[in-house]
Amino acid sequence: MKTLPTHSYSRIFNQLVLILSIGVALVGCTGNIKMESMSKIGEDVRSGRLVSGTAAMPQDPLNEYTHDLTTPAGAELGLHIIPEQAGYLNTGQESHLLVGISTPRPTARATRFHVLLFDESPSDKARSANLKTMLTQLQTAVGQLPKGSGLTIDSAFGAKGLGHRAKPLLAHEQTGNMEKFLRRYVFAIPEGDNHHFILLLGSHKSLNHAEKQNIIDIINILNSVGLTTSVISYAENPDFAFMTALADKGQGSLQMHTPEFDAGKWLVAENERISAPVIKDLRLTLKTHNDIRLTGILGNRQITHQPKSISVHIPTLRHGQDMVMLPRFALPAFEDERKIKAFSLTAVYYSPVSKTYQTRHFSYQLDITTNINKTLQPKAVPVLRALAILDTFNSLVDAEQLVHGRRPYEAVAVLTRQMRSLRQFAARKNDPALTRDIGVLEQYAKRLLTFNDEWFQWSTINRDLGWDRKRFSAVYQ
Repeated sequence: MKTLPTHSYSRIFNQLVLILSIGVALVGCTGNIKMESMSKIGEDVRSGRLVSGTAAMPQDPLNEYTHDLTTPAGAELGLHIIPEQAGYLNTGQESHLLVGISTPRPTARATRFHVLLFDESPSDKARSANLKTMLTQLQTAVGQLPKGSGLTIDSAFGAKGLGHRAKPLLAHEQTGNMEKFLRRYVFAIPEGDNHHFILLLGSHKSLNHAEKQNIIDIINILNSVGLTTSVISYAENPDFAFMTALADKGQGSLQMHTPEFDAGKWLVAENERISAPVIKDLRLTLKTHNDIRLTGILGNRQITHQPKSISVHIPTLRHGQDMVMLPRFALPAFEDERKIKAFSLTAVYYSPVSKTYQTRHFSYQLDITTNINKTLQPKAVPVLRALAILDTFNSLVDAEQLVHGRRPYEAVAVLTRQMRSLRQFAARKNDPALTRDIGVLEQYAKRLLTFNDEWFQWSTINRDLGWDRKRFSAVYQ
């Protein structure tokens, strides 16, 4: 049996991060969606499936998480440079740097939400119970939205048994054809009003690739007249690539139903998100000074760098969002102690507030010391947390390799070590995202602990870590 080694974060990402070209987008699509890959992975773990870490690896893991970057009062954009250490020895070394953009929290506006409910198997008891809970939470939350907001609920299998009181947008029409169901809403709403569709999607196993592409194109038609669409999935073994494409075309968000999911809280947050002004054509440039060299960028598969600069284009960024990247840099040796200008950050963007292009600058100095004790201060938590997030995805890649090699116990050890690492950050501050990740890793570790007791292990591996990975990787236009 071949022994597969565990890799560090830098080695894994050097293998996975395929450098493209300078000036590409910081995020994979519109800048509106945090895809929450760990929520998708958690859904697979809860359903008892093995996790394909390589298939589930997002393009930009760090920007699926928020990073608590504050925006100066009255400012539309905040620029952040956070080095891993407060001080560095004059002998030279490599380190990490968190570079970030923050925006102010938006003011919510009145929005009319329209739930479109489709499920090929609406009689499934477990899904039906989850559905009723979500519909009740959505209706209750409408009262927390600004005056003039509303909610309609349309179902492809009629209103019977749903228990909701909201009026439909159109008369109920029972159909098992998702394409036909969604097509009814293309011209159902006039342009210019604040409307937002929520596609509540249950089982959709019978759809082939061409049918899924047609449905994505229908969502694109809605978007072409200014009607946005978000997706909430409560399906078992859902097609993540399909749902991601739906949310992308709809310029909405993608949410997986979990035991902890509260549809009402989600609706309030979603209304705030879609109400947010959108910064456009943001061009971010990081430059180094005093012979500091950039040696890599961790985690993001779409950004490359020159030895002394990084240039990034972000097509859109909503108020309320933050964006980060994690470069690695090398300091040269210095003869003595000094404070040096190390990094400068420039942002040029179109402001939705002033309706003009604006420019922001920020620079950062590093302390260079000859006293090693001055470098022993605690390292920057935002940088360590970012590294821990990347390590979480790496641990899943390692676990996949080990399961392939029939070493599930070693995979359990890898996942357990990463759980311990995450707990130190979750314990310092209430951190829902990392708490969720700990729960996912723990549940998966418990599943792998008994994997050797299962029959037909080869079949499970072939399905979950083989052909079934298309649920993550299928390509839609």
